[in-house]
Amino acid sequence: MYVQSLTIDATYHLSPSLLKVLLAVNGSLSILTAFITGERIIESILIVSLFMIVLVTYHQIVFERNERKMMYEDLLEEYRKAKRLNVTANNNARIEERAKIARDIHDSVGHQLTALIMKLEVLSIQNPHINYNELKKMAKNSLEETRTAVTALQTEEHEGISSVVQLIRKLEAESHLHVQFTIKQGALSFPLTNQKSVVLYRIIQEALTNAMRHSQAREAKVTLATSATSDLSFEIRNAVFQPVSFSYGFGLTNMKKRIEEVEGTLTIQQTNESFIVFGTIP
Repeated sequence: MYVQSLTIDATYHLSPSLLKVLLAVNGSLSILTAFITGERIIESILIVSLFMIVLVTYHQIVFERNERKMMYEDLLEEYRKAKRLNVTANNNARIEERAKIARDIHDSVGHQLTALIMKLEVLSIQNPHINYNELKKMAKNSLEETRTAVTALQTEEHEGISSVVQLIRKLEAESHLHVQFTIKQGALSFPLTNQKSVVLYRIIQEALTNAMRHSQAREAKVTLATSATSDLSFEIRNAVFQPVSFSYGFGLTNMKKRIEEVEGTLTIQQTNESFIVFGTIP
């Protein structure tokens, strides 16, 4: 009985070939013991054979299960490695693209604005009776915004809804437009890339600008949520005081182009009381 207990315990640790050797030795010892003690040899052989068959079958099941488990763990580890490499490659590609955009903006727009400011300074000297201060102020503000954008592109990107909300709050303070924000469950933690964050901000910015310019609205409602398809949905709604038909001008057309760049959707509609911009970002 003690030998059989050891044999069962060995099932968990030995390879199939070693287990067969152990079973053969165990069976031989059992039959030899039965022969020496005068027990029935045939019955002993049958019992030992049955025990060996059951044990071998059980060992095979355990061994195959362990093999499958090890194979699964190896595959899972390889998948995780591949996923980490893919994320790293995507991050590197995104960083390189951002750096390229920053250089292009700096070399083109930045230099042109600097040249414009210098020309305005020259014109101010040549024509002292003409006030160029407003134009110089606009050019300098544009140059400062360009430098801010270049700096942001060159630094580590900060993804997420929170950065978009901060930008909208800043726009709200500058434009004196009251924005009522509603962020539903799941939206705040939605993983937005830098590109999608910019698209979302620009669309909300354009919608709020249109609300002030065309509807004379001083208040707007912005709602962020997650849709049934696990996309991020957004809605900008403002009151319409004098309903008129709208057409896709530069601003609305630019919205559609931006959302298409990130494979999102955009719907614009107007009722007798509200102007609504609704969209989704995957």
